[in-house]
Amino acid sequence: MPEASSVAMQANKSALNYSEGAEGSNATFLPYYLHFPGMATSYILSYILVLLVCVGGNGLVCFVILGNRNMRSVTNLFILNLAISDLLVGMFCVPTTLIDSLITGWPFSQYTCTMSNLIQGMSVSASVFTLVAIAADRMK
Repeated sequence: MPEASSVAMQANKSALNYSEGAEGSNATFLPYYLHFPGMATSYILSYILVLLVCVGGNGLVCFVILGNRNMRSVTNLFILNLAISDLLVGMFCVPTTLIDSLITGWPFSQYTCTMSNLIQGMSVSASVFTLVAIAADRMK
């Protein structure tokens, strides 16, 4: 019977991430990379495009509003706040979401996980509440 279990173990090594260390064997049922290289490349290129457009467009909005005194109206300050919160979404949500969608597990520390989720939640909330404030300001 030991031969049957070793044959089954050998068959499962091809389907599992399997490593033997000093503490014994370690097997996970999900592959480390979730996609084939072509799909992963398309994910990476798409996320880079979104990141560049997000940072470029929102950075330009911030530059224009902060650079011109004539642009500092109430509505434009709301738009500046929206651009800053969208910059935070682009800089913190896009890279972590890309990594999370490409590999299994979280490769960073617990602190990075906590701060990433905090910043993502705060920046998305700031975007939503800024849009609500713009709508309320327009209703007056």
